[in-house]
Amino acid sequence: MIQPLLDVVPLLASHTGSSPLQEPPPHPSLPWKRMRRARRHAAMRYYWYMVGAILLSWILLRGIFALRRRVLRRPTKTSRTWTFLTVRPLGLPYFPALTVDELLLVTVYTVGTIALSIFGSYFAGVLDYANPTGMVAVVQLPLIVGLVGRNNLLSTLTGISYDHINYLHRTSGRVCFLGGLAHTYGWWFGRGLGRHAWTWRIYTAIPAMAGLTILTFFSFRAIRNRYHQLFRDVHIVAALMFLIMTYFHTPEYRIWVWPALLLWSLDRVAGLARLLSVFLRSRGVPTATVELLDTDVLRICVPVPFKWKAGTHGYLSIPKVSEIPWEQHPFTFANIPTAKEGPSLAVFLMRVHGGFTRQLCDSLVNSTIARFPATVEGPYGEPVNVMHYDSLLCIAGGSGITLCLSHFLEVIAQADRGGRAPSSIRLAWNTRQLTHVRTIAPLLEDALEKLINLDLRIRIDIHVTRSHASDEPTDPNIGFDSTIPFECKLPAEHSPLLNHLRHLRGGSQSSYGSQCSSRASLASGEDGLGRLTEEERFRTGLGPMSAAYTRIHFGRSLVTDMIRTEANLVEGGGRLGVVVCGPPTLTLDARRGVTSVIPEVRAEIDLHSGSFCF
Repeated sequence: MIQPLLDVVPLLASHTGSSPLQEPPPHPSLPWKRMRRARRHAAMRYYWYMVGAILLSWILLRGIFALRRRVLRRPTKTSRTWTFLTVRPLGLPYFPALTVDELLLVTVYTVGTIALSIFGSYFAGVLDYANPTGMVAVVQLPLIVGLVGRNNLLSTLTGISYDHINYLHRTSGRVCFLGGLAHTYGWWFGRGLGRHAWTWRIYTAIPAMAGLTILTFFSFRAIRNRYHQLFRDVHIVAALMFLIMTYFHTPEYRIWVWPALLLWSLDRVAGLARLLSVFLRSRGVPTATVELLDTDVLRICVPVPFKWKAGTHGYLSIPKVSEIPWEQHPFTFANIPTAKEGPSLAVFLMRVHGGFTRQLCDSLVNSTIARFPATVEGPYGEPVNVMHYDSLLCIAGGSGITLCLSHFLEVIAQADRGGRAPSSIRLAWNTRQLTHVRTIAPLLEDALEKLINLDLRIRIDIHVTRSHASDEPTDPNIGFDSTIPFECKLPAEHSPLLNHLRHLRGGSQSSYGSQCSSRASLASGEDGLGRLTEEERFRTGLGPMSAAYTRIHFGRSLVTDMIRTEANLVEGGGRLGVVVCGPPTLTLDARRGVTSVIPEVRAEIDLHSGSFCF
């Protein structure tokens, strides 16, 4: 491997007396071409050595810190340093949420890849960047495609979170675009494309570069968040166009293109196999119940034949509603599966925006409830193990409640089973309207009604961020608007989800009856929690047990104060887990809160942020 490079040394030495940069020989000899090609191929191999070193270093660092935590069971200077590296935002202009580890990752990867491009471009005093930059761009394709697969082996083997994997995917994709741009510029202006015949290689290069440009343009956050459906569709079409055209453009370097196409194909085959397994185990296509709980909030319940863990997601498909029958959309499971054998009811909560959610909302023409044939492929994602924490704080914003609620329900279920679980769990939800609580009320009531472990400290905080009282967060006595919207006219006990939960309990008795009054009274007296008024109960749809643990606030949550309060309650320098899922501003507040509280308390604090998208 190194020998071809050693052969270059005499050639370099022979040019020491000449100018630093020269034109290539008018008629390069065959040995000269071979040595130049060997140098460029070595740069491509070194790229994968660099990627392997980055991933191995990340795995080793995560393993070392995880081992120290398990052995010492107390905060250390090393663990606090790791938290600051991975959590603390740098506050850079245009990149306020960028952390030290993310900055280090993007810097090492970008600088390393550019350095390898220069290494392959400079040979024997001659600078020729047209081909080497394109070669380094092509060699990245297996990594770029492999990072975004649903069945991601890298995430499974390394435990690297989806956020970091997706961040590396975007970074490598943009570096690939820079390489392709330099390659195009070098051929068009440096070598004079007009001097070359318009062959098949040129005809395939133009659509390949066009596809890569479209991919890069639509990958910017402002576009992909605002036009997510368009971003997803364009991303698939443009990526396939780029890969296929690149395959025919570079016959000698197809060894780096076909693995990318193979990875994409295998990922789709694995997805179809999962979907077929769901179809066969369900003995047909399941029926999904779609409920319009507010003007812009939907709840979908689908029976599935598999089990899942909190924090994972599935791909939902409703052919009758979608424009394309086979299109699928990722949503996080808002609940946990039943312990019983057989199918479990998967619950999805979603805000109505454009695309699929708007089509689904429009399909509910004359009713707030409808049923459609649907399939769920999954589960996907690497769940976070929160059971080893002494206390858990879940902070959600908007649709991010799905991830936090699933962890909340999982902790309660684990504590009731007598397994290792946090001794304290707190759920805080920032939502625009108080009536949005009706989307999760049946799940909360069912879990708390069956609660056996009374030693578990539970608290639920609802922060209403869009109301006439939101500007007065310190006044808990401000009333509500007297106008009752249409979504509140249906009593919560008629919810299909609540009826299903009652059926699982083996009875039809209303969970809002007096059988829980004594336990609810006991819970309402703990931690100074006050009872909700009848109007608050009606608007939220909460039952007696869930209402007893709930507080309602007006205005956004004070994230730092919540983290500080929960950290001070952890005794003996224990561990506090913070799970946050919501808009970028909420995640940024949580990062700042964790890094500001760590020096003040003895407890060790870990932050897990979920991806917020529709």
